[in-house]
Amino acid sequence: MTTLEAIETGTQTLMQNIGRRITEVLMGAQVPEAVGVCRECESPLRQVDLHRSRSITGIFGDYDWSRPYMVCPKGHGSEAPQDRVLKRGAGQVSPKLAAILAR
Repeated sequence: MTTLEAIETGTQTLMQNIGRRITEVLMGAQVPEAVGVCRECESPLRQVDLHRSRSITGIFGDYDWSRPYMVCPKGHGSEAPQDRVLKRGAGQVSPKLAAILAR
């Protein structure tokens, strides 16, 4: 015999693990069409790291993935173009989790 609480806890854990893994795979598959340009001077960005790590917390737990990281050759800053595609900012929570927390 298993309690309802145990069944729900097991199901929740399973769904979080599956959801986290699927989300990480799909985030990694979002590749920017263009290499990216500086938002200030529009110069093409120069890649400095092919696998820059990033972690954020989302509705399925902590997501960890890596993506290319680039800098402006004129010194205006840096970014990961994949973050722009995913509409990721500097925050540590996913947009969906942020909306849930705001409620």
